[in-house]
Parts: sequence; C-alpha cells; structure tokens
Amino acid sequence: MNPLSRLLATSLGTMLLLTTPAMAADQGPVPPSDSSQAATAKVVANGIVAGIAQTHPVAIAPDGQSLLTTTVSGKHLRLVSIPAGCDLWRARQPTGTILSVTISPNGRLAMAADTEGVIHLWDMATGRPIRRMTGHQGAVPQVSFSADGHLGLSVGVDGIFRIWDLKHETLHLAVSLETPLLTAAFTADDSRVLAGAADGSLFFVDANRHRKVWSLQAHRGPVLAVAILPNGGNLLSLGGDGELKSWTLAGEPAWTQPLPKGWNPNSRLLLAPTQGGLLTFDGNRTLQLWDLMTVAPKAAVTIPWTLPPSVGFDPRKNTAALYDGDEGFATVDMARQQTLHHFTTAHNSGGAPATHLTTRLPEGEIAAGTLWREPVTGMPFVWVPKGCFAMGCRDTSRKCSSEELPSHQVCLDGFWIGVNEVRQDEWETVMGFNPAAGQEVPAEAVNHVSWLDSHRLVCGMNRLSPVQFRLPTEAEWEMACRGESVVLPPDRVREPTIRRERDKEALQPEEKGNDAPPPGAPPGDEKAPPHPLGLQGMHNGVWEWVADMYDPDGYARHAFHDPDITGNESYRFSWNTFDRVTRGGSTNSQGRDSECVTRDFDDDNVRGFIHGLRLVAEPRVDTKP
Repeated sequence: MNPLSRLLATSLGTMLLLTTPAMAADQGPVPPSDSSQAATAKVVANGIVAGIAQTHPVAIAPDGQSLLTTTVSGKHLRLVSIPAGCDLWRARQPTGTILSVTISPNGRLAMAADTEGVIHLWDMATGRPIRRMTGHQGAVPQVSFSADGHLGLSVGVDGIFRIWDLKHETLHLAVSLETPLLTAAFTADDSRVLAGAADGSLFFVDANRHRKVWSLQAHRGPVLAVAILPNGGNLLSLGGDGELKSWTLAGEPAWTQPLPKGWNPNSRLLLAPTQGGLLTFDGNRTLQLWDLMTVAPKAAVTIPWTLPPSVGFDPRKNTAALYDGDEGFATVDMARQQTLHHFTTAHNSGGAPATHLTTRLPEGEIAAGTLWREPVTGMPFVWVPKGCFAMGCRDTSRKCSSEELPSHQVCLDGFWIGVNEVRQDEWETVMGFNPAAGQEVPAEAVNHVSWLDSHRLVCGMNRLSPVQFRLPTEAEWEMACRGESVVLPPDRVREPTIRRERDKEALQPEEKGNDAPPPGAPPGDEKAPPHPLGLQGMHNGVWEWVADMYDPDGYARHAFHDPDITGNESYRFSWNTFDRVTRGGSTNSQGRDSECVTRDFDDDNVRGFIHGLRLVAEPRVDTKP
C-alpha cells in the first residue's frame, strides 16, 4: 500500500476500502500504470480543473423553480428564483473555488465541491450550512446524489472517489484508482459507480461488494463525462478525443460515435441519459440536444446573447439553464425549442433610482441601536451588536415549556434586524399587491403571509436593493427581542416579559408617558414598554416567521455560535411537509405568548391572518460594482 493509501486507510476507519488497479477485479483489462502516464494525467487533470474553475456550475431544482450556481468569483453559492428572476439567497463556501454543484432528488439539500477538496452540504431552503466533508487531497471536479438522496458521490484529482452516507453522516466507501478522476455516476439502483479519469481510463466499481468490477482504456483523451441509461443496459462515456462511446455492464464496447461537427472542446458537455440526450453549447451561441443512440440532432435553440459555457440540464422536464457568470440567466425548453426565461438578477432591475446603488450598510464599529433605512422601501433596520446570551427559558418562578429547554448559552455575530414587522405598504412596494385581504391598513404589519411567501418577498427585496435580505434565525430573533447581548451568571439571567395593559395601569401617572411609542411607530405598540434597541411590534403585531425548522427538541442540539435548526433526518430525506417556527405572538396573544422565549410553529405554506415577518439585512456578497 502506498503512503497516501496507508494514511487514508488509517484516518477513515473501518468503512474505508482503498482499491488499486493492482487488486483483483471481476473481469476486464486493467490499464497499465507507470510514472510518466501518471504525471501526464495529473497535468491534464489540473488543466481541465483550471478551465472548469473559470465557468460556473449550474443545477436546476427538481421543481424547476430555481437554479443553484455560484457568484462571480466562484466563492459563493447562490440560489436564483426562475419565475421571479432574483436571488433567494447567497452563501459563502469557506474553502476554495466551487467546481461542482448538485441538488438532492427531493430538492432539500445541495452539495458543492471546490478546488481545495472540500465538499459542503447545504440546506436548500435557507442557504444555511449543514456539514463539511473532507478527505480529498486536491480539487473535486464533480459531486452527485444517489437516486434516493441518501448517498453523495465525489471524485477527486487525487484519484479517489468517495461515497458519503449523508443520512448517517459517515463515509461509506473510498476507492483509490491511482489516476486523476474527473467524473462519475451511480447506476439506477446505486449499487455500482462508473468513473472516468484524466488519462482516458474508465472504471466500474461495485459499491456494495467494495470491489472493482473492471477497468479499461476508453479514450485517447480525458473522460469528460459519464452516464448510465436508466434501464441499466448501457454505460456512456464522452472523451476529449471527440468520441461518444457506449459500453455494456461487462465493459464490452457497444458502439462509438464521433461528436457532431462544430463541437467546441471548450464548451460544457452534459450527458442527459433520462431523455437520451447529449447537450452542447457552441461558439455560435447554439444550444444543441443530440440523440445519444444515433448522435443525430434532436433540438437546437439559438440564444440571443453571448454566454460562456455554463449550462445545466433537467432531463425530467427537458429544460436547460444557462448562466453567463455576470448576473444573466436563461432557461430553455428543449422539446419546444424556445426560451422560457431570460433575465438578469442584478439589483435595481426593478426600476429603483440609480442613486440608491451607492447606499450601503454601515461598516466598522457600529453602536448598538444604530438605525439604517433600506433605500428603496424606506424599511428601517437597527444594529444588534455581537454578543452572547442565555437562550431559552430559565425563569424558576413558573413552569417552563419543554420546547423552551434547555436554557443554553448562545453567541452571535452582529446583525441588522427590521425595526418593525414588514408593513403592508412595504410589501406592496416590492411585490405589487397587498396579501392582507379584508384587513388592508398600509401602515400595519402585513399578514396572510406563509413562510414560502416570506422568501418570495426576500427574493424581491434582493432584486431591488443594494444589500441582501433573509429571515432571522430563532437565536437572532430572541437576542433582538431581549435587547441584551451579555453573558449573565445563571442566577442573574432574567426572563423578560412584555407588560400587558394591566401592568401599564399600575404605573404612576408620571411614568405612563415613558411608555409612549416613538414618533412614526406603527399601531399596536401602545402596550409595550420602550425596547432597548428601539424595536417595535415584537409581541403584539403578528406571529413572525423565522428561518428555522420547528423541532421541539432542537435546543438540545444547538451550536454554541450562530445556531439554527435546518431540519433533522426525516426532513432532509423525505418529501413530507414540515413546520417552520414563528415567534413573538400577535394582537390576540396573551400571557405566555407575549414572552421572548415563546416558540410556535405552522406549516410553511399556511397563510394565516396572524402570520407575518421581520427581515434581517446584510451586505451583499460578491457582486460587481
């Protein structure tokens, strides 16, 4: 065993299997291995990775409503709403330049791999990180999910492909093929893996029996893409030598076809086996779908704008997505040969005055309670400085709800949160309508808004404004509600409550004036004392959606820094609906519902007269000036 294999075998534990070309295989020739070939393959692989890093990977969500790609630098992920043409979220991948992105079959998870050999798992709904997977020594050109979404597959230029058990958060299998790998695919039943290498080699590995079935020299150039037809009858490989080849499961050649004339070796080539198609994009701005069996053209669409080769394809809907790397997107129905959407996500596309583009969030040292107004809607935000607090219930004078326990220390970075709940007139400015049917009062909190609706508003705000927006996490909401960000000894942690009308009546006449809301505050705050940070409507407007998935036992698993609840196993690997958390109470809330610790929940698609939202603002990441 070579030193790298020995190191990996030691560190990855009992579930790791390292298979080398010298090991016995079921059948098929094994390509020779020598130092000169290995060095050449490494150079070729590094060159291909460098080219990939200059483009932007694109994946289409299973519902066809959003695109996952990267920002200009390739350092951040971005999820783009196709119907609205705006960013739902942007998130920084802490390591490297992103080379590959993919979305789980149920649309709830995303994987992104980078030049540093790190794979990150993300929550698709909120853009929050879930876990980080390491072990590759070098770039990872491709990641993909299994058919049920329980497994993740990654291939590296270190010559190793890994299968990750995402459900149980373990490494299921690692196989070393001792030549830089560029692409791989699961069979329909996830039992075998077809992998292509930079030296033209093709490998077929049994993932259940942990052994190589066969390997062979498939192409004279690097293997750029592989695919497996759904019926399992044919394996496909696409080479840099300009040939598309079909193989039997036994590794025997079935047929070879040259790529069509005009093929651009610098374009992104995608095999789409579900529809039996090969997708190419050439220098003439033509998006072409070819029949995999005959290599005859099936459909061609000319895109009316010049695009670098960043192309994604959803074979279930026969839809292609293109991204120019500079805020421009297009989606194309290949069956009808027509462009479905063509848009830019650059902010200010909604027609806001150009002077607003120079408005940014304050930077540097910011005093608690500093006010900033979003320039398009005028929505006010206040600064909550970084700090720590005891989250959850610790008031021994009454019984705590089990879902508010255990009380635990949480530390957060500073953030900007809306002074008010989003108002009806602010919603209408962004969305063009008022959802508060029968309760239209422009200056009051918007209601009849679901959790999903909240993200539609976020998307619209991200399109109009020079900053970006999101829902607060539970921890951020509670810290802002308390108005405190200090670590207190357990016996000094107070449980803040909002004084109801009966408490106000007990005040002396000269004290009542101190409870008056500030000028311009929305109706509904007359019963609340002044908030330390100037926030309004925290308990007597609407129940406010936050980002977190509802989990009655979630506090037991909270992280110390910047915690959130992105859902458990049952959410991530199923298609069932789940509840999201609401906070704050509403005008009809009493007693326990008027405390900073109180948690409630509802289905993410429910629109109730008590449901609204409050936003968090943050600097927009990775946008050209």
